[in-house]
Amino acid sequence: LDKAAASAYNAIWSPANIMQRNFAVFGGEFLMKQKVEGLRGFFDGFFRLPLEQWAGFLAGWPGLPNNDQHETWWARIRYGLTFVSKLPPLVALDMVSSIVGYSIFQSLALIQCVTPFL
Repeated sequence: LDKAAASAYNAIWSPANIMQRNFAVFGGEFLMKQKVEGLRGFFDGFFRLPLEQWAGFLAGWPGLPNNDQHETWWARIRYGLTFVSKLPPLVALDMVSSIVGYSIFQSLALIQCVTPFL
C-alpha cells in the first residue's frame, strides 16, 4: 500500500510541480500576515501584472492556460521581480524582507523555486 501511495504521489507531484507549489505557498503565507493595507497593495500590484502572468499564477498547474509563465525557475524569478516592481513601496519592502527571512529561517524551498541551485 505504501508503494502504491508513493507511486501515485510521485506521478502527481513531480519535482517541477512541487517547486511551483512551494512558490505559491510562500505567496499565501505572505498574504496571511498582511493587514488590510498590505492586502490592498498586494492585489493592486498583482492585477497590474500582464494578464498572462497573473492568470498563469492562478492556473498553477501544467497544461492550464498561461502556466508556462511559472513552470520553470527562470519564469518564476522573472514573474517575482516583475511583481515586486508593481507593488507599492512599503508592500514591496515587506515582501523582500519576507523572502529573505523565509529563506534564512524557515525553508530553502523558495530559493529552490527561483534558482537552478540546490
